[in-house]
Amino acid sequence: MQTPMAILTCQCRADQIDDGVIAAHCPQCGRPRQAPPLTLWARWKQQSAGLTISAVVHGVLLLILGLWILPSVTAPEGLDVLLSTTEGEADRDLPVDFHAAVDFTSKTTAATSQQAATSAALSSALAPSGTLPASSRIDPTRIEYRPQSPNNIPQLQTPADLSHAIRPLRRSDPQAGGLVQQASVTGALNGVLGHIRGESQQDMLQVVWLLDASISLHTDRQEIATQLVPFYKEMISRPDKREKPFRSVVVGYGDRPIIIQRSTDNAARVVQAIAGMSADPSGLEHVFTAIQFAMKSFGEWKGTTVIVLWTDESGDDLAKLEETIRLCREHRTIVHVVGPQAVLGMEQGLQSYVVPQTNQAFLLPVKRGPDAALPERLRLPYWFDSTSPPWSQNGAYISSQGAVSYGGPLREGVLSGTGPYALTRLALETGGTFTLLQRQGDAQPLAWERQRMYLPDYHEVREIVSDVRRHPIRQAIVEAAALTWQADLQPPVRMFYGQAMDRYPFAARVIYLPAEIFQTRLKADCVGFMRRCEQDQAVVEAALAVLDPFRLETAYESEESPRWQAWYDLNLGRLLAMSVRLAEYRETLRLVREGVGLSRETNSLTLIESSQLKTGRVAEERATQAKAHLQTVLTDHPGTPWARLAQWELEHALGFIAQPGTVPIPQPGPVSIKPAGGALKLPNL
Repeated sequence: MQTPMAILTCQCRADQIDDGVIAAHCPQCGRPRQAPPLTLWARWKQQSAGLTISAVVHGVLLLILGLWILPSVTAPEGLDVLLSTTEGEADRDLPVDFHAAVDFTSKTTAATSQQAATSAALSSALAPSGTLPASSRIDPTRIEYRPQSPNNIPQLQTPADLSHAIRPLRRSDPQAGGLVQQASVTGALNGVLGHIRGESQQDMLQVVWLLDASISLHTDRQEIATQLVPFYKEMISRPDKREKPFRSVVVGYGDRPIIIQRSTDNAARVVQAIAGMSADPSGLEHVFTAIQFAMKSFGEWKGTTVIVLWTDESGDDLAKLEETIRLCREHRTIVHVVGPQAVLGMEQGLQSYVVPQTNQAFLLPVKRGPDAALPERLRLPYWFDSTSPPWSQNGAYISSQGAVSYGGPLREGVLSGTGPYALTRLALETGGTFTLLQRQGDAQPLAWERQRMYLPDYHEVREIVSDVRRHPIRQAIVEAAALTWQADLQPPVRMFYGQAMDRYPFAARVIYLPAEIFQTRLKADCVGFMRRCEQDQAVVEAALAVLDPFRLETAYESEESPRWQAWYDLNLGRLLAMSVRLAEYRETLRLVREGVGLSRETNSLTLIESSQLKTGRVAEERATQAKAHLQTVLTDHPGTPWARLAQWELEHALGFIAQPGTVPIPQPGPVSIKPAGGALKLPNL
């Protein structure tokens, strides 16, 4: 039986069916039957029937694998390499001079000698020769969802699989104490030290200070060292020191881990080691490799081991998450993480940086996410941010005063209010805590009473996949998001023709071209951009078919999670809006290519947004539906990151107007010669 969408009606008798089969011609008059007008939703299904099959296949494969942030990658063999370490002097009772330990600028104290030694050792160990292969790095913008045979599906071991072989260790509840919101280094450190005090009263304790050695955390490390002074004064004066020994280890990590201070009960050495850490310039953060290294190096401690992981990124070796959890549980190790606020549905975010020599401000790329285990957010570009593409260099953007504001990168990096999935799961599964450390420029997270309503699932990926498959709305969201990630849609198309970007100070300027040459190039550009719009439209239609509201209406009403409801309305609203923009942009360029509105003098063209649509009833219906879904996000989820993204979409119209212009012939004038300079060098954070 054919579907209702495909039923053909006769011009004579629409109800004539022979033996349950729809005839191609009327049995009464022999004339062919006529197709009725299709509804908006029927047109989706008709136009994207083949793409729908592709969408479902890719979505099911994604859910079976369930490995968005844990792709199957070749793990580096960094743990088998003999690492350079700094053992320092033999552990013996030295007089503790805390004033000397924190006098980082003194040239005569023992602290300065120790700082120099540890700095030299760390610099040597972090030399570029030890850089891990690029294939081990995770880049979500290049994720491909490919069919795999059952033999190739990675088999992840979970703590539950090994419960018979290890001593059970408590897990933390994200709703009750496992997640902590703090606003400063002092607050975060005091919270972690409170947990350490509690553990030290119950058992022999070894604390491993595992610190991110990146340039961006230099100030944090200095502040930690200073504030640890009163804590260690307290610990070394405890009356039960002999019955319950307390020792500390300092490990720095970046491209690879390096021991700064081996296990010691000498408090001054610990403070000196943290203060004297050299920065790792690689920009890599193999955090789970570093934890495994610490377990193999110091995991034989007979009492309780606590790792304090302090970082501002989510890490470059996320595929080692479950293996690291298993190893920590085997050694009864608790991990307290002080980490960043994660990007909502993305891995990469942006962090402010000012070049000291020029005082020029940039937004540098940092890995701060994603906040959830599976793709939930669409990877669609943002339009109308500026009339020209933003200047960028290896993911960095200019952000100095007077520069054009590029909303796309900022919107893609909107923060979630929670920590990265991998680091949060690590802390919770080992009985520790994840403390959210607010950075300068970070959006303030929701109050905890509301934030807890939008928390992602922190179970193991396979469990999350199983749960998603039981909820049609969630499965559709993940499938649609996966389609957009697989397609790798391009950044926004051009809004201004006749403009160039200076190299420095990255200012946009209008260029002059004779009208005949300009219009020839413009019409050639139109062909390429129209073709790109068609390709993007195919992806959008496939995703829309997956999120079909007619099919999912009942499932939406029964969905209890505000998080998934917000994702559904936001994603469907954005897809509908994008489908209209693509159609309108293509139609606008078609008219331009035919010369509509252009004069003989036209040598520049600007596209501006417009509420007037050219493509007819379907576009108008979709525009109405898009606004309705986006407005639902604002109404039902105010103040959330989803509401921010919905508001940004609603701020711009969906149509276009082409405004031709005339750039005058430049007049001769004095030539300004800019001083020669080398290529701009930005650090790896």
